[in-house]
Parts: sequence; structure tokens; C-alpha cells
Amino acid sequence: MFLGNVRRGFPWVSRYPQVSAGMCLCVIFALLSFPPLASGADLPERKTVVLLYPDPRLLPESVAVEQGIRSTLQPAVASGIDFYTEYLDLGLLSEDRSERLLTRFLRQKYQGRKVDLVIPVAFPALNFFLRHRAEIFPGVPAIFCAANLDAIRGLDLGPDITGVRLRSEWGATLEAALKVDPGIRQVIVITGTSEIDRDLEAAAAEDLGRYRRRVALTYLTGLPMAQVLDAVARLPKDSTVLFVSLLRDGAGRLFTNPEAVSLIARASNVPVYSWSETHLGHGIVGGRLASFEAQGIRAAELGLRVLRGEQPKNVPIVDGEGAAYIFDVRQLRRWGIGENRLPQGSIVRYQDPSLWAHYRGYVVGGVLILGVMSLMWGLVLQRAGRRRVELSLDERLRFESLLSELSAGLIHVSLNALDDEIGRGLRQVGEFLKVDRANLHEYVAEGVVVRISWAVEGVEPLSRVMEPYQFPWATERFRGGHIVRFSRLDELPEHAVIDRQSYQRSGTRSDLSLPLGAGHSLLGVLSFDSVRTERTWPDELLPRLQLLSEVFAGALERRRTELALNERLRFEALLSELSAVFSGLPALEIDHEITRGLRRIVDFLEVDRGSLVKFSEDRLWATTSHSWTANGAAQAPSAIALDQLPWTAARLHGGVVVRFSRLEELPEEEAAMDRRTYLALGIKSRVEVPLMIGNTVVGALALSTLAAERAWRDELVPRLRLFGEMFAISLARKQSELEAQGLRNDLAHAGRVATIGELTASLSHELNQPLTAILSNAQAGQRVLETAPVDLEEVGEILKDIVEDDKRAGEVIRRLRSLLKKGDPQMRALDLNEALVEVARLVSGDAVVRGVSIRLELADGLPLVLGDRVQLQQVALNLVLNGMDAMREPGTRDRVLVLGTARAGAKTVRVEVRDSGAGINEGDMAKIFQTFYTTKPDGMGIGLAISRSIVDVHGGRLEAHNNPDGGATFSFALPIGHDGGHDGGHDGGHDGGHDVP
Repeated sequence: MFLGNVRRGFPWVSRYPQVSAGMCLCVIFALLSFPPLASGADLPERKTVVLLYPDPRLLPESVAVEQGIRSTLQPAVASGIDFYTEYLDLGLLSEDRSERLLTRFLRQKYQGRKVDLVIPVAFPALNFFLRHRAEIFPGVPAIFCAANLDAIRGLDLGPDITGVRLRSEWGATLEAALKVDPGIRQVIVITGTSEIDRDLEAAAAEDLGRYRRRVALTYLTGLPMAQVLDAVARLPKDSTVLFVSLLRDGAGRLFTNPEAVSLIARASNVPVYSWSETHLGHGIVGGRLASFEAQGIRAAELGLRVLRGEQPKNVPIVDGEGAAYIFDVRQLRRWGIGENRLPQGSIVRYQDPSLWAHYRGYVVGGVLILGVMSLMWGLVLQRAGRRRVELSLDERLRFESLLSELSAGLIHVSLNALDDEIGRGLRQVGEFLKVDRANLHEYVAEGVVVRISWAVEGVEPLSRVMEPYQFPWATERFRGGHIVRFSRLDELPEHAVIDRQSYQRSGTRSDLSLPLGAGHSLLGVLSFDSVRTERTWPDELLPRLQLLSEVFAGALERRRTELALNERLRFEALLSELSAVFSGLPALEIDHEITRGLRRIVDFLEVDRGSLVKFSEDRLWATTSHSWTANGAAQAPSAIALDQLPWTAARLHGGVVVRFSRLEELPEEEAAMDRRTYLALGIKSRVEVPLMIGNTVVGALALSTLAAERAWRDELVPRLRLFGEMFAISLARKQSELEAQGLRNDLAHAGRVATIGELTASLSHELNQPLTAILSNAQAGQRVLETAPVDLEEVGEILKDIVEDDKRAGEVIRRLRSLLKKGDPQMRALDLNEALVEVARLVSGDAVVRGVSIRLELADGLPLVLGDRVQLQQVALNLVLNGMDAMREPGTRDRVLVLGTARAGAKTVRVEVRDSGAGINEGDMAKIFQTFYTTKPDGMGIGLAISRSIVDVHGGRLEAHNNPDGGATFSFALPIGHDGGHDGGHDGGHDGGHDVP
């Protein structure tokens, strides 16, 4: 390789092989004579470098840059470098939301991970880095490379960013083409539609602008490949093609630039020139070709200075090196271009050296037979060497294509299809390496390893799940970032006894395993096995496989991050939804919603049972207050003595979360009783979060699996604590509201008793009337019975009157009992008009005594409302009595009290009590509903406060205002019942209303 580089740089060396061999020996001797350059001695710590590429796959240019970076940086760090490669696929980020999602993904991936250097490759990646650096890589220095000189001119990079510019070579390439063929009159410039294509097109247009007076420049941009090929096939002879970049055509098809230029060169009827060394050998004549590998090497040299502590602001931006006039001799012959027409110092590749030039010294110095033999031997060596070079080049191209295909496939595939795509990739890599088995091991919770395995026909793939204890020595090596490889099992160290047995059980005879990450960030392992025979793993294979391992590591990292993000978003949505439900939930509905919430949590976490347990005050029992069980699983016990779970109970009462993935994780001696109890209950794994009100533990939220074991991740515990706090707060609120409701009911009952006391005279009058009538009718009946003959018809009429009067008295007593009885509210659909008529009849006697006329204005066809009949009648009775009290002042006109109902929108019914008294003072309007505030000399100030609290519980609002013509109106609106049914019973009517009889 070194000799080849010398020949490319010095053409005369190719003509004198003896000189070149001697020169190589001199150079080697000189290199050995100098002291070694400082390598990793001054960088003992392991470093982390992130490479940002704008495209979604490994392009040849990217491969060349990365090889230059790795070959320069890796020998310079004693403990090694962790390379993370991100293919950003910026061409698909057409929306701000897509870019925000990518930014969020990268921020979460590198959060908490120390990054020492970022290397953006090409201007789009640099631009993305500058926009989102503060969010993803705050304070991390950066070294860019392969960014166009024109694109970064005038760009504010800041003090800690430097790099390597890519000089514009399009003008130099066109100048070379004009020198080769002065008759060129038209230049066709071909570019694509990706962001890199557009970026390079802009740079090329600026560089080529100075040639517009010499040739006509035509840009073929944004066309489908078929149209591009058709256009270049019909160009006139005085034209030439300048290929810039075509990573995506106008139809959205993706290409690598070597693929695109190969198609164009084959179809074109004029020579094709380009600007990148990666395009040579794919049909271009040549040009001033830039070296991307040199870009990577130069960027790595600057990066090494920064990693050693030098400030980026002291490292100036440099121009890339390695550009040269390079041409393909096969294309020169195709178009009839002589080498004498090429620019001075041009390098011509792919030449077939003549036998005379190659063996001149042997022919002159030997006899004819020796010369012929030497010639024949040299020919054999040449053919063998060329064959090796061709095989090596072919293998390299196949590997690069494989790497590009794998990268593109694993980036664009959905999460559901990722395992299948990984399996397909393992098959491709296994067939490429000619191994018996290829495996991707992923480290998941609790150290368990999940595997995707591919094997050739006749070889058994590895099992899906592997326990971590099966390969302890290898796992320790992987966590240290080391590769494990052996050609024979006896190469394993003596202390790797368990690993050797595990390899033997799996049939592995030779193995090469590469860690994906290191330390606590170990994602998994990419491994290749030889089962049928032993084989060696050459050193030159490792850099390629490390590139492959990064592709698979990126896929695992992406899946892990997206799954965690999706689960977090789903959890936040569930928590937000349940929080919204519980925030305004009535106390009587809390139990139902807790059970429903447990069901949602059980389904979300895919467990078998979720329960809320309540500890007794003496801490002897745990009672299941709420529970949800998945289909087919056993129900939770209704209660359990805490002395059967002493270790668990002690930890929960101490506010500590209890969790185990399998019973064996419980302490052997301390939790022996707990283990037996869980075993008897059929519990395989469990997590219990203490429920706390203040500083007191009142119970626990418990989630269990009964069918299989499962791991409980650390990040799950704080989430379950949030659910537990929400349930505990809701239960505490329920208890408080029920106690407050009981106090309100007692107060309302006391208010009703006091109100009935005010109606004593009226009620006495109401009862005296039917009782007096009964007495009179009974006496009349006695007199009729004393006469002869007895008038039986008259006796029947008397008895009928007695029955009617008894019913009247009984109805008065019934209404009194309903108002005076004590009990919980009964929320039912009721006829509001009917309830108000009963109130009016109850106070009718008192109204007569006070000289007040009660007028009913009840709307027809009102729907039923949902409420407690007794409490709503208490509110109406209190408002009616207050209205009559307001009209007892001397000089009050009319003394009419109106009790009315009406529709108030589609969902409510309004009740109004309107008097004709003096009204309410404006200063008292804001205070009249306050407890113990009264304007009456003998009032207690609780009637209106109780009335408002009753209306509030019914979902309404009690209000008051003065009437324009005098007096005041108290009103409240109530929601209609669930069925929305209509009254149909009482016929009140607005038209004038009617007075209470």
C-alpha cells in the first residue's frame, strides 16, 4: 500500500521498480531510526467522539472520511475511543416537528453521557449542529470537515468550533476539461434534490460563474434519473458533463454518487468529469479530485489537539489537502484523449504497465533464457498480485455496499419490523463473513440478555433469552469495552470455566464478539460463531466489524430510546387523564374511578393484578379496599394478617418501596415468612408502593404478576408513587367530604327544625281545621243515629266527610315528618312544580295570618330535575318565609309573594321567589349568604348559608337581586335529570298564574 501511494505521488517511480524498492527500504530505515511519535501516552482516559453525517446511510464519501478519522484518532488514545455515529437523514426533515423529534431523540440519547468531541461531516450536518448544539451537546467542542469553503464563509462558528474546509474544485475540473478539449462550448452540470445535493450545487454554481463567458452552463437539477440519462445520451459533440452530486433524484429515488455517476457515464455520449476521488473508476474521465480520506485525517489531527486540551479558538480553520489532477486511463482511451493533453503533474490511474518497462533491468542483465523465465515469473506474480488487489477491492466494495444497505434499512424501518430487519442484516453479514452463526445480544432489565440469532442450514440458532451468569468472564470483558475472540476453546483463560462450558453447550468452536457500548451503557454484543469448524479472525477484519457494530448499536439505541419515550408519553397521558378525572370527582364516585384507574394501570403495565390495601389502625391487618384482576387471574384476598408478611410490612410502614422480580430476590432469612406467603398466594413478582397521607402510611398500591416473572425498572417506581399519591389524596378527600356532608346534613336538619318552629301557629291552624271538622261530623253522626228511623244515606255522607278530613290532617303530618326526618340525601329525579306546591300549601296558613298572598307561576312541561326532595323543599321554604318576613313592615303595598319556575337553557330549570318588600340594602348584598350574618333582629344567620350549600351540592347557585319595581328576588337553577323526562303532572301555567287556595 505504501509503495502504491509513493507511485501515485511520484509517477517516475513506476518506470524504475528497482529504484522504488530501494527508496522504500531507505524510507523504512529512516522511520525506524526516528523516535516514535507521542501516541496515547498523554491521553490515558477513554474518550467519546460523536460523528454527525447528514445522510441516512454510509456513503462512500462518509466511509472515506470515517476511515481517515479512525485511523488517526484510535492509535492516539491509550485507553481507546468510543465512537458514536449518527446518520441524521436531514433530507427527510421537511417539517419543524420532525427536526424537533430528532433533536429530542439525540438529547435523550446523550443525556448524562460525557462527550469529548463532536465531528459534523459536510455543511448540512454542521448547520444542524449549530442550530441545536445548546440543546444536545452544550459546551462540547466541535471539529467540522468536508464543509464547502463557500458555505461556511461568513458563518459565526463561535470560539470552540474549528475544522477543515473543502475547497471548491469544480472550476479547476472544468479548466482541465477545456484544456483537454478546447472545442467544448456547452457544459451540462448535474445535481440532485437532497440537502447535500443542493448545498454542493450552490457552491459549484458560485465557482463556475466565472466561466459563463467561455461556455454555456446548463444545470440538470431535480430530474428523475431516467430523464437525466435520456438527456445526456442526446448531447451534441461540443458538450461535456460535469457531475456534482445526485444522492436523490426528482422522483425521490436514493443513490450513492458512485452509483449515479456510473449510470450517467454509461449513458452519456460525451465525456463526464467530476470533483471527488470516490467517483474515479465509475466512468468519469477525471478532474481535480478531492480526497475525503485526507479530509478525515486532517480533521482528526485538529481533533487530537483539542482532546489534548488545546482550546479550539487557538486551532485555526484549515483548507483540506490531497486534491490532485487524477484521470482514468480507460476513459481517456474511450474518448481518444492523449495523456499529453492533461494538466502538468496529472496522475493517471488503472494503467497496465508494459512488460519491457517492468522487466528491462532483468532482460539487459541476464541471458535470454533467464530473461524469459524472469518474464514468465514476473507475469505470474503480476497476475496473482492483480488478482489479490481485485479481490480486495471487490470485497471492500461489497462490504461498503453491505454497510450502506444495513444502515439505510435499520434507520428507516418501523419499531414493529426492527427485529425482522436485524435478523435479515445478521443473515447478510453472516453470509458475507462465511460464518455459521451471527447473533445480536441485547442487555435488558436485570441483566437479562435477549438475542436475535441467524444460523446457516443445519446449525441451530441460539435461544431467545440468556441469563447473565452464563458468560461471566466475557460479560466483564464487554463492560470494559474489550473484544472477545478465540479460534479454539482452549484459548480461553483458565478462570473462564463457566464461559467455556456455555460455549460448548451452544456448539461454538470459534467466536468473535464486539461490545456495543461499554460500562453501564453497554447495549449488547454483536457476535459471530463458527460451529462446524475452527477458524481464525484476522486483525484487518476488526475495523470493518466495528463499523457494523455501530450500525447495530444505533438500531438498538434508537429502539430503546423510542420505546422509553413512547412509554413515558403514554404514562404521562394516563396520569394526566386520571388526574383530570379525580380532580373534580364527587366523593360518591371516587371508589368506582379508583377501580377503573387500577384497571388502566394493570393494562398499561401488562401485569395480572393491581390492588389498594388499607392498613388497620393497630397495624395488624391489611384489607383490600379496591382491586382489579386481569382475565383468568386469581382475585386478591379480601384481607391478610400483616404478621404473615413481617418484612414487607416493616418496610412499607417505613415508607420504603418493596419490589422483587422473583421470590429468590427476597432476603433468605429476614423475609422467609413473606416468601412462603407470596408462594401460597401464587405471586411470582410484585411491587408495593406505600400510600401516605401526611407522614402516615395508611396502605399500599400493589401490582403483581401471577403467571410469569417480570422486572420492575427503576424509573417505574417514581411513576407508581405518583399514582399512589393520587389515590391516597382522593381517598382522603372522599373521607373529608363525607364527614363534611354529614355535618351539612345535620346543620340542614337543624335548620328545618327551626323553620318548622316558626310555622307553629300556621301548622296548628292547618291541623285544627280537619280535626274540628272530624269532631263536628262525629257529633252530627251521633245525633243522626239517635233518631228513628236512622237516615243511612246521611250517615254515609258524614262518614265520607270524616275520612276526607282525616286525609287532610294526615297529609299535613306527612309533610311535617318528611321535613323533620333525619337521613342521608336521596338524589332522585323529581317534579319541581309538585314539590313547590307542597311548600306553598305548608305555609298557606301562615301567609293568611300575615296577610300575604302567595302566587304560583309554574311553567308547563318542565323536565324532571335530579335532587333530594326534602332538601330542595327546605330551600324553597326558607326563601318563602324570608320573603314574607320582608313584607311585614307597615306600609308594604300588595304583599304578594310569587313562587315561580321556568326553563333556563337546554339543561337547567330555574326557581324564583319574588317578594314586594323593601328589598336588600346594597351593603348587605355581598354578605347575606355568609354564615351567622343576618338582618333580622331575632335571626341566627344560618338559613341562607344552609340554603346556598344545599344548592351548591345539587350543582346550582343561589343568587339574589333587587327588583326594579321594589322588593327582592332569590333564584337558583338546577340541572335536569339524566333521562330528561317531562313532568306531565302539574299544570301551573305562566298566563297569570294562580293563588294558593
